[in-house]
Amino acid sequence: MIVVMMGLPGSGKSKMASRLENRGFKRITLGNLIRDEIEKSNEMKEKLSSVIDKGELIDDEIAIRLIEENFNKEEDTIIDGFPKNEKQAMWLKNFLKKEGKKIDLVLHFDFTEEEMYERLKGRQLCKKCQEVYHEVNFPSEDGVHCDKCKEKLIHRIDDEPDKLKTKLDIYRSQTKPVIEKYKELGLAETVDANQDAINMYYEMMESHKGFLMRIH
Repeated sequence: MIVVMMGLPGSGKSKMASRLENRGFKRITLGNLIRDEIEKSNEMKEKLSSVIDKGELIDDEIAIRLIEENFNKEEDTIIDGFPKNEKQAMWLKNFLKKEGKKIDLVLHFDFTEEEMYERLKGRQLCKKCQEVYHEVNFPSEDGVHCDKCKEKLIHRIDDEPDKLKTKLDIYRSQTKPVIEKYKELGLAETVDANQDAINMYYEMMESHKGFLMRIH
């Protein structure tokens, strides 16, 4: 089973992907893969860091390579934050077909742009394990360190308002048309991301339990 998660930055899709990972899904989060690539590759570090810090998209070829390298057709998989545009969506369709798979469900985490700016003021990230927290909506136990690995939490540079505007422009022009296409094909369902993480999770599981409850 292949589930794709899409939505504005800060919509909670990565947090929901993390929760489903605990239910047995393999989780492929493009943002995490990019940050891992930056940490391990001196050759790509400067190029990728510059693009990410500006809130821009990395090259399609790099994004596609990262997804392909981490995909295992034998596992039920969540693909979080990919595809970002029509080229990536077409590649994913053809790649999955080659692997004998298809997208079973697209979850569109929908919330307002105003809420996006407000929410991302408090987003925190563990640089070591990539777990995502929020100072108000989903804090760690002490509000400073990651609950899983005890690393100090950071605020991402690309969550600054000017970078978010760039991300929002890209989302409107490139990602949103892909979501609309998935809706036309009957693949995409909307999750109300204006609510807190707990209620969002319950809505997601209740509305789509025919898919998601199959995982043990």
